[in-house]
Amino acid sequence: MSTISTISTLQKSLSSRQAIAEQDRLVNQARQELVTGLKADVYADRSFRAAQTLDLRNRMDRTEAFATSNRLLQGRLGITSGLVSGVRSSLQSFQALSLSLSLGTQSRDVLQSEARALIKGITSQLNTVYDGEYLFSGQNTQAEPLALPDSLAEAQLPPGASASDAASQIADLDAWFGLNGAPLSTPNYFTSSYGGSDISANARLDEGTTLEFGMNAGDEAVRHMLKGLMMYAQTDVDKLSDPAAFRAWVDEANAALSKGISGLQSHEVILGNQQNFVEDMIGRQENLRGIYNNRVVDIEGVDGYEVASRLEALSAQLEASYAVTVRLKNLSLLNFL
Repeated sequence: MSTISTISTLQKSLSSRQAIAEQDRLVNQARQELVTGLKADVYADRSFRAAQTLDLRNRMDRTEAFATSNRLLQGRLGITSGLVSGVRSSLQSFQALSLSLSLGTQSRDVLQSEARALIKGITSQLNTVYDGEYLFSGQNTQAEPLALPDSLAEAQLPPGASASDAASQIADLDAWFGLNGAPLSTPNYFTSSYGGSDISANARLDEGTTLEFGMNAGDEAVRHMLKGLMMYAQTDVDKLSDPAAFRAWVDEANAALSKGISGLQSHEVILGNQQNFVEDMIGRQENLRGIYNNRVVDIEGVDGYEVASRLEALSAQLEASYAVTVRLKNLSLLNFL
């Protein structure tokens, strides 16, 4: 006698539900790929090539991190350059005033008050903080760079001083600032006024490029500038009775101002070159990030037309499965009696 094998209706029902669930998953996956333009599971669809996307994405993230850091550096360089330019402009205006008054017969007492006010302004500018760091402290960005004493004996010349007294006082002032080859005195500018580092600040622009940037308040140009201003701020040149002492003192002060202005102009050029270099680096990194992104899209991306066709076919299959399920559910013997 022949037998007919049967299939459990429960098993058939569960199989149908699983098939519908799988079709529904495939439809949702296709819909996601159509919206994002990327494979829903790149590691399953691209096998070994998917591992390349991990490396490419890591490279892209590192490149973007360097670009972000470099944009902050570019902002820092821009502010530093602006401050140096402002200090140099103020110094030039004061020097023009000092030269005009020193060559004339009018009262020169205004030079002392102007020099004192300018020193305060310059000190404030050189102590500028950007993103939590001092701009003119070299590598030691957490230390305030400049704190000049209220009174500096080396910059004071009494009214009755002679030319030799002026020369001796100028030598002492050079020793305090460490200028013109004079050995540093004790104390001096670096032990009592400059709180930063002699080492320049540096930044890592990419995996293999570092850049020393900015300037610090211990720079020779700054010391020349402050020397000239202190000579006017601590001594009322209008009260110097000896013409030779007056001329020696004023000439030395203006010479120091000129050296300071020249040094600041050189730093402006250097800072401008550094800004251009960082800007070029940012441009290259943005281009490189675009290349990495395109390669990732090549691997992880999908063909929109292919996905749309697949989505339409899967949707039709799912609708057909739902229709069959509904018809089976509604079957009843009563419909045929």
